[in-house]
Amino acid sequence: MENLLQVISIFFTCSTILIGGFSLAATEPLKTCLSILGFIIAIGWVVCSFQLKGLWMAENVPIAKWILLFGIPLLFIVGWLISTLVHLCHWNPFGWVWMASFSDYLSPA
Repeated sequence: MENLLQVISIFFTCSTILIGGFSLAATEPLKTCLSILGFIIAIGWVVCSFQLKGLWMAENVPIAKWILLFGIPLLFIVGWLISTLVHLCHWNPFGWVWMASFSDYLSPA
């Protein structure tokens, strides 16, 4: 159980610091880079959770332990992935055209 708390505290602290830095970021490239870094840290969190085999391989594992091991890290993965995609689209470093602007649909033909 102590290993579980150490893993959670290490990765939760890193993610919290990144969220704080993300809230202060002023440019899209910085927000994109912080999102990618948060995504990588969240993946590392899941990998470390899988390494704690004794905690999740046992029978009758309480649901709270499953949530701590995999629910919170997967929530962070989804959040950072969405943030990465949104800010990468807003930054648009490659000049890709994602979709027509909304005003194109409103203009008469």
